Amino acid sequence: MMNRDHPLSLQCFWLWLPLLLCALPLSGAQPKPQSQPLGDHVVKNAAVPVILRGVSAEMTTSTDQVVVLQIDLVSDTEASAPLADDLAFFVRRNYLEEGYLRADVEWKLEGKNVVLVIHEGIRQHVDKTSFVGNPNLDVEELRGYLLRPTRERVGKFSSTIPYVQREINEGRLLVLRYVLSQGYADARIDPPLPDHHADGTTNVNVTIHPGLQWHVGTVQVAGVPALMAETTQAQALTLQGQPLNEARIENMRRQIEGQIQARGYFIGKVSYTTSRAPGQLLNIQFTATPGSLYSVSDIHLDPKFSRGATRLVRTSFRSSVGRAYDSQRMENYYNRIIDIGIFEHLEMEPQVTGDGQLSLNFTGEEAKRVTVALSGGYDTFQGPILGVEYRNVNWMDSGNTLTANLLGTGLGFQAGVQWRNPAIFDSPYALSLGVKPETFTFEGYTRETLAVRAAVSRDITKRLSTEVYVEGSTNKVKSDTLTEDEIGPKKYDVSLAGLSLVYEGRDNPVSPRKGFSSRATVESGRVSGTTKSLQYTHTDFAVSYYQPISTKWRAAVGAHFASVISNEEIDDIPIELRVYNGGAKGVRSFGERELGPKARDGTPLGGTQSQVVSGEIAYEIATNLELAGFVDAGSLQGREKGSVLPSFDDIHYAAGLGLRYRLPFGPLRVDYGVNLNRHEGEPIGALHIGFGFAF
Repeated sequence: MMNRDHPLSLQCFWLWLPLLLCALPLSGAQPKPQSQPLGDHVVKNAAVPVILRGVSAEMTTSTDQVVVLQIDLVSDTEASAPLADDLAFFVRRNYLEEGYLRADVEWKLEGKNVVLVIHEGIRQHVDKTSFVGNPNLDVEELRGYLLRPTRERVGKFSSTIPYVQREINEGRLLVLRYVLSQGYADARIDPPLPDHHADGTTNVNVTIHPGLQWHVGTVQVAGVPALMAETTQAQALTLQGQPLNEARIENMRRQIEGQIQARGYFIGKVSYTTSRAPGQLLNIQFTATPGSLYSVSDIHLDPKFSRGATRLVRTSFRSSVGRAYDSQRMENYYNRIIDIGIFEHLEMEPQVTGDGQLSLNFTGEEAKRVTVALSGGYDTFQGPILGVEYRNVNWMDSGNTLTANLLGTGLGFQAGVQWRNPAIFDSPYALSLGVKPETFTFEGYTRETLAVRAAVSRDITKRLSTEVYVEGSTNKVKSDTLTEDEIGPKKYDVSLAGLSLVYEGRDNPVSPRKGFSSRATVESGRVSGTTKSLQYTHTDFAVSYYQPISTKWRAAVGAHFASVISNEEIDDIPIELRVYNGGAKGVRSFGERELGPKARDGTPLGGTQSQVVSGEIAYEIATNLELAGFVDAGSLQGREKGSVLPSFDDIHYAAGLGLRYRLPFGPLRVDYGVNLNRHEGEPIGALHIGFGFAF
């Protein structure tokens, strides 16, 4: 079945760090001083009046909770001997769990009150732990397993660990499992021996009898289909030489079994046998019984599905009928439908219908067809951002999507209407048609554009997609300060055709932590309506790689190259068709588009070729909040002819710090980059605020 805090400043972090470190549990930490008993304490919110006599301040809250809970469970409303006896029993048990090993609780009735007389004694806390016979395993790992049951109850930030014999015994079993997982197949562990001290500390001594350490010897896989034999054998060999671990062997068995079933051997099974060999080695034999190769015979859909939803499911999975069941291919089809947005949730259940035959049964719930969404934000380039979008994911019950949007920013307005057929002619290809008017005012000029676009796209694999498109636009540029050589033609038409290829291998495209992605776009266009007929080619290539170093640390690198290659000089290329550098996704010591030549009024004029390479290392200082350090290196060629290959002349360097707060739609990012090789007239650095990663 398939189913689909406010940012902390660095200064505050360093101020709080010593306090946080003091709060961490440390081996050998001294227990808190024993609290002095209070006088009579009346339990609050109890249905029966209960007085605690001799309870200390630190035990008041938990004891009150035990009393109230027990009275509520038995629903008593009057004091009685049986109730008092039960309360004394549960209160004493609570004291034992909190480390009061000699606690005693007596009860008596005084009028309508239950009186519990408590003799707490000394509270014991775990201090030192020793592991006699430890076969060179990590002592902190062993201590962690031994104290885990108690730590899970009291919380990981508690500075002391109360000694509770029952929980220590449970921890002993966890220690044993850990030792066994390291290949000590005959290991046994004696019951822990406590050494209680009068000051309330308890040392726990554990004796380990590890025996000999066993390792995995030869590993063989038999019975798998021929096409899988080489890969499954190589996969199983990763166990060879490792310390014997039954859980790891079982995981490998399940993995091989799952791969066999995913290839269409739907009822395939895998078992394993072991045999001991000299030198403390354990040989493993995996044996597969694949059974018949199952093919998809038909598709059954919930009759409640709309006509449009039915069309999309049938179109997506139609090519699987008559072919061997392949879970990877099915997952690709399934993800394609989910990404369209027509389903709230969709379930696919393969069902055996006969010898070697499967039926794909689909059930689920369709999403709301029409949604209207408001959006807002701010970034340092566009300024304030406010938008509204209308979306119909099943327009006229066809399975097609109709989208209309209006977006206003500090630089202008843009609107758009797009119709998209996710399965044109019931094929794996999608067709989209759109029109978009736009106004854009930046520094010393204003551009007005009306563009139409048609595109055909396809998801080739789960991670690889492509798009072919054509676009036409009419453009008008106005400026009171820029010359014609600086701004290029003021009125022109553009017609172009392009091809893009995207590989998305990151774990999350909008908020990645690991993985690789790349994008390549090539456009060929023509500028008309001017005194010169301009032919140009625009290229854009980008790669990024994210890699976690630990649970808190993450590293990333990225590169972006863009160029415009023309048969004319740059002065004849419209200012908006040129390439730029600087900004939140460029060299971050410059503002948006600010790296490179400028007009007399300070307007960036762009160039023919841009390149930037970036590296970043980030540390998670709080949940979803990262502090990052970054470096950028890049340049912009202004007057030279563009080239597909990157140029490393006149490189500018930047280094800086930033904060990233992860949100469902991408991180809120604040960066400040410092200009490391500042030239005369260039800024010292630049601040960038916006959403999304730099690469």
